[in-house]
Amino acid sequence: MVKNPQEYRWSSASAHIVGRDDRLVHVAPSLGMFGEWSDFLSSGLSDEEFEKCKQEDLVVMIVLQVGLKIFLKEYSSRNLAQRV
Repeated sequence: MVKNPQEYRWSSASAHIVGRDDRLVHVAPSLGMFGEWSDFLSSGLSDEEFEKCKQEDLVVMIVLQVGLKIFLKEYSSRNLAQRV
């Protein structure tokens, strides 16, 4: 375990604290929502912020599920067409 989130190898905390995108993290959405990341890490989420995150996560999950279904349908029809 680590004492600070930014010390954990797979955490996005370092990118958010310095406010710079890296190869995997785009910091603007989170910074826009929570502001100063180090303050956010030390204070946690308010009930309102927690609800907002849950709603946004739900939207992302729905979009991913719909996208996956469309991809699988398209892949299946192409795959079957190539076999005929």
